[in-house]
Amino acid sequence: MNTVIIIGKVTNLSDIRTLDSGVKVANIDVSVERPYANSDGIYESDTFSVTLWKGLAENLQEVVTVGDTIGVKGRLVEKTTSKGFRLCEIVAEKVTAISKGTAYA
Repeated sequence: MNTVIIIGKVTNLSDIRTLDSGVKVANIDVSVERPYANSDGIYESDTFSVTLWKGLAENLQEVVTVGDTIGVKGRLVEKTTSKGFRLCEIVAEKVTAISKGTAYA
């Protein structure tokens, strides 16, 4: 089963693009704080790339802004770049707005 669930803050919100086929797509970055502090007492975070298709892309642009906390349920997709690097992104199946936040500078 390929299911990923993350809760974090939106750090980047791209414009909606329309592909040649007419399908709409948008990308966001979501920063998720780790549940433990490092040796300096700082809570580090990981940033995940999330792709939203069709209605999810359109609806998210109307409701969410940078700095908001959201929950994302989706699946993990692995891609290989032209230089042979492997990248992972989350393809969203459901997005839930949790709270409004302050935008990152």
